[in-house]
Amino acid sequence: CDGELTLLDNGMSTRVDGDCDVLTLNTTGSQIVADDVTTLQLIGDGNVVIAGAVETLLVNGEGNIVVWTGDTPAVTDVGSTNVLKAE
Repeated sequence: CDGELTLLDNGMSTRVDGDCDVLTLNTTGSQIVADDVTTLQLIGDGNVVIAGAVETLLVNGEGNIVVWTGDTPAVTDVGSTNVLKAE
């Protein structure tokens, strides 16, 4: 990732290499591993995201799992049954 990246495919398993300023995931049923992300936006249901440090996290959907390392980001959760936690 170099700057901003948007992923739109459903059901993907992917690794995002390098730090991202903005990582937008508009997907359902995907597994994504990422390095450090300044702003992580997740839109969709049933995703698993494992990331390095995250400064700002926005989740809009249901049944997502987002795990990060380090300090807890500023979190906005506009969904339900999402699990958002530090590793």
